[in-house]
Amino acid sequence: MEANAAVDGTGNPIPTSAVLTASAKHIGIRCMPENMAFLKCKKNDPNPEKCLEKGRDVTRCVLGLYVSSTSFSFQFLYKFLI
Repeated sequence: MEANAAVDGTGNPIPTSAVLTASAKHIGIRCMPENMAFLKCKKNDPNPEKCLEKGRDVTRCVLGLYVSSTSFSFQFLYKFLI
């Protein structure tokens, strides 16, 4: 992500729509187990508080993908989309 990208209250980068678009396929593949666990939790329990930890797992996975993503193709696509 860009050095001047916005960050949340904990210092994690806030992905822009261009970043999310560029990485959607990778998120879908690399974070599928976390996403599926979150969706199953939401389906089985209508109480949003019961699935907060599963949601955090998804967020950690996606942020980890951004932190570790230094590939040229991802950076090129991201720059193209912004």
